[in-house]
Amino acid sequence: MKLNSLHLLVGMSTLGHVAMAGTRITLILTAVHLQASPAVVGIIGALLSAVAIFTSVPAGRWMDRAGARIPILIACSMTAAGMALGFVWPSLIALFFVSAISGTFNNIFFIAGQNLVGLYGKPEDRVSNFSLQGLGYSAAAFVGPILAGFCIDHLGHSNTFLVLALVAAIPAVIVALDKLEFPPSRPHVAHPDGGAKGGTALHLMRNPRLGPIFTASVLSQATWNLFAFLMPIHLASYGLSATVIGTIVASFYFASMVARIFLPAIARRFTAWQLLIASFVGGSLAFICFTLTANVALILACCLSLGFVLGFTGPMILTLMHEAAPAGRTNEVVGVRVMLMNICQTVIPLLAGAVGAAFGVAPAFWALSAALMGGGWSAKKQSRLHDAREHR
Repeated sequence: MKLNSLHLLVGMSTLGHVAMAGTRITLILTAVHLQASPAVVGIIGALLSAVAIFTSVPAGRWMDRAGARIPILIACSMTAAGMALGFVWPSLIALFFVSAISGTFNNIFFIAGQNLVGLYGKPEDRVSNFSLQGLGYSAAAFVGPILAGFCIDHLGHSNTFLVLALVAAIPAVIVALDKLEFPPSRPHVAHPDGGAKGGTALHLMRNPRLGPIFTASVLSQATWNLFAFLMPIHLASYGLSATVIGTIVASFYFASMVARIFLPAIARRFTAWQLLIASFVGGSLAFICFTLTANVALILACCLSLGFVLGFTGPMILTLMHEAAPAGRTNEVVGVRVMLMNICQTVIPLLAGAVGAAFGVAPAFWALSAALMGGGWSAKKQSRLHDAREHR
């Protein structure tokens, strides 16, 4: 495969993520602007991933069999259309549809992109390839909130949705013009998984190698998304402008981008599970710190620290996943991962919205801190098992 094909795909993924990161914060701030309650904001946030719970695995299986070109073209086009709906129909009701449509179809592009990156190059290239893609995601997550905050302050909420829709449409244009070279898929094997009858998603989740990776993935993505959902609400309570809120949230993603620049070198010294231990324990401490201060500078420092330690998780989890995936089912494995992430992402905004309405943001941060500490303990067990396998 041509190296520039990988770079083009990463660029496309980055643009899609810019649009999605901007849409996420625009949905939240627009709902707050329209005086929606925290519970309603939670429902809007949950719809970004609710429908994708049911479409992730079928989409992955479809791409394993049919390739990724047409799914990507459809997904990017519909994502842009969903975002544009916020421009043509500026109302609180429209936000529910914007969230559901853009979130569902962006999810399909997300699955395709993560699988395709794993197919470029050789297996030993995966850490650097996923780090590059993760760097793009982090850069996008840094730019997206700043772009959205700036556009909201200077163009208004509805015009911001139009800007984000135009960004989301660019990957669809690239694919439609056949500018992206797709790597060959691995041959599909109907039942490759050790006699697992039917080869269903449930059997993949029960796979002794994949199960712990799925668990770590859910916890990691839940942390990223809970941060993205709760932090704007937390900062809005201080009366800060959308630009300031977007900048503080973006600092988290900037730090994760820095972490991913150095990740290939760091990964040569530590195993994936060791890096996950550091990420989960460090993240747990950061969320405790958020509840101990109202100082914006200290919150900014915590965001930077949290973004750096969590920057390791995505590339390491995807590397482990591709190593453990049954032959010819990497799209489906990624689809299962994204399905589990979406279940968590759907439930968490609803619970966080309800808890935030009743008790404030702090209890949600405490609960996430406890979950991350538990994740660190689990990753330590997997690290020991990994070491035992390596020394056999």
